[in-house]
Amino acid sequence: MTTTTTDQGLVLPVASDGDNVPLHMGLYNGASGTGVGLESRLVKRYTSAADRTTRNTAPATGELSYRADISGYEYWTGSAWVPWPERYSAVKTASTARASTTTRTADPHLTLAVRANVAYTLSGLLIVQSAANSAGDLNIDFAFPANAVVHWGAVGPNNTITGGSFIGGEFQAQSNQTVSPTGATPYGATTVPNTVLLSGYVSIGATAGSFTLEWAQQTSNASSTSLLTGSWMRLDRV
Repeated sequence: MTTTTTDQGLVLPVASDGDNVPLHMGLYNGASGTGVGLESRLVKRYTSAADRTTRNTAPATGELSYRADISGYEYWTGSAWVPWPERYSAVKTASTARASTTTRTADPHLTLAVRANVAYTLSGLLIVQSAANSAGDLNIDFAFPANAVVHWGAVGPNNTITGGSFIGGEFQAQSNQTVSPTGATPYGATTVPNTVLLSGYVSIGATAGSFTLEWAQQTSNASSTSLLTGSWMRLDRV
């Protein structure tokens, strides 16, 4: 008589099982962390990460769970719970203004954790505005962990523009970047909000860490350059 299902090998009840099913749930749960029982094959529901940690102390590699607090799924890699599908995003919840500086530093919102030995596509949209026309403009780069390779480009306002809402754009790229931060690229900023559209490919090596947008003014000016609320950045595993 078959005692497991043919596809996933789930344990089936047999005639020798006792009448009191709760006494025999070991057949369905499997040894802790082995993934051989029925329960470890389910998409389990939890209210939060803390709830999952309390109730699921030894997840099996590949196990999938649903978290109500994020309305999303995560899977166990063998060492950590990560989103499924593996997508990481960051959104500016407040505008950031910088004036009188050309020293590029990390944006307080646009940073994402990256895993070792994983490749991602990069996408994003920066909403940029200047307190004055023909002022400091914008200069951006990306910081990343050691042993990674980054290819990125962006379409945005030409940094020679003097003002106005209808302005010339340009595409610029930084390819095969292996030393953090990447090369920097300038874009224009005027008193009318404009956008810089990001794209790229990020291959993380043996070192995990963070992938972070860094920026400053292209030319130091007392009239501030700002990245506005709603700017965003995303990495999707490929």
